[in-house]
Amino acid sequence: MYEHGSTFLGGPPNEYHHSLYTRWSSGRWGMIITGNVQVSSTHLTLGRDMVVPASLTSETTEPFKSLAAAIHSSSPDTLAIMQLSHAGRQSPNILGGRLPFVPPLAPSAVQLGSTNRRSSSIGQLVYNFLFQTPRQMLTEDIDNVVVEFVRGATLAAESGFDGAELHASHGYLLAQFISPKTNKRSDEYSLKDALHLLRRMVSSIRAVVPPTFAIGVKLNAADYTDDDSGANDEKGCTRATPSSEETRALGHVSEIASWGMVDFIEISGGDYENPKFMEAKSSPRSSRQALFSKFSKRAMSVLPSHAETNSTTLSSSTRPPPLILLTGGLTTYERFRTCLESNHAHLLGVGRLSILCPELPRLLHSTSNIDSFLTDIPSPSFESRFLDRAWRRLDRILGMPRLIGAGLGMAWYVVMMRRMVEDQGEGGDLGGVDAAVKMWLWTAPSAKRSMDWGVWTWTLISLLVVGFAVAYIVF
Repeated sequence: MYEHGSTFLGGPPNEYHHSLYTRWSSGRWGMIITGNVQVSSTHLTLGRDMVVPASLTSETTEPFKSLAAAIHSSSPDTLAIMQLSHAGRQSPNILGGRLPFVPPLAPSAVQLGSTNRRSSSIGQLVYNFLFQTPRQMLTEDIDNVVVEFVRGATLAAESGFDGAELHASHGYLLAQFISPKTNKRSDEYSLKDALHLLRRMVSSIRAVVPPTFAIGVKLNAADYTDDDSGANDEKGCTRATPSSEETRALGHVSEIASWGMVDFIEISGGDYENPKFMEAKSSPRSSRQALFSKFSKRAMSVLPSHAETNSTTLSSSTRPPPLILLTGGLTTYERFRTCLESNHAHLLGVGRLSILCPELPRLLHSTSNIDSFLTDIPSPSFESRFLDRAWRRLDRILGMPRLIGAGLGMAWYVVMMRRMVEDQGEGGDLGGVDAAVKMWLWTAPSAKRSMDWGVWTWTLISLLVVGFAVAYIVF
């Protein structure tokens, strides 16, 4: 999840991050994976990302040591995992950390939105303004990215994290090398060996971290299927025959397992053109649950059984098969139970629900009717608020990208994270546009005394957007 908690244009973890993850630690989760920690300061997402420092010193690693300690504070057995990411072509203008209109790096020069058939002409203009056509990476650019990811994993190991996850989902750089719509290369990093870069990164990281250091990979199920969200019925049943693209994806899961270097594979999905992972529809009252369980169930079937690869059959240099971690839309105890009993995954990942119920694992052990409890927690509702209605009317007329609307849902959860830290209670009074404004007006703890220029910039943009919406409704 995106915390939006660093200083503008990125920085290390600060007091807000420490408080946030200390709060989650009290829930006694089995594993806590951080939000994106960007390996490149020039390829951010929304400007307030945590960033791997350019050099690792006792001073630059200290904030990350404090973050790992916060995760372990209430539950030493909780695994602390640092999620490492590079936004690639999804790094926007200005917010991405580059000079205005300097293009980001990507596998190929495919602009965001150019392959999205759902985008209107207005939507395409918005994409063109926010995102430059990327520059195709040269071999030396790829070498530099490998070094950046290895430095990120080294930072995690030296800071007391138990492992690192490489983010190859949600349309970010590593996913761009795997996806047919963004990788048009003809060299050794082409789709003929789509996992070449990922394999190189994993092997380079494994060579410098302790044997007990966990390595995970987050894969994008939606890169291989047109619409996985409708692939499951309420009982978790799946279609009988996988598509050719899904077969290709399952081959990737099997190949990653064959390396013997990866400990878990997280199944998620969506990107900035199809932002399933950002949409605010996964409440306990929603039927859209376990969004990618079809894919994860089939991924389970292509892995060797852990029972077949116990410690007596493993050599000292071989790791057990990776565990499958399913995330996306899991919001009820019944769905948790069904996914595990139906062999959809070894592990279940809970993101947004962890914001609304940060002590969920502890409650699962102590509360007899957990689903009734989950039904009572707040969830986004943008149906009745004036600014949200104004936004929906503009959206219908102009055909804005789904990314913008999904961003309102993301902003709601960002603000709810802050309320969770400050014990401010429920969020039923919070609309999507309200949340977006509150998200951008916030100032990181290290910049409280003087608001950084990013806050003023986005204050002006927010006021212009709100003013335009009000004027349209009134006149």
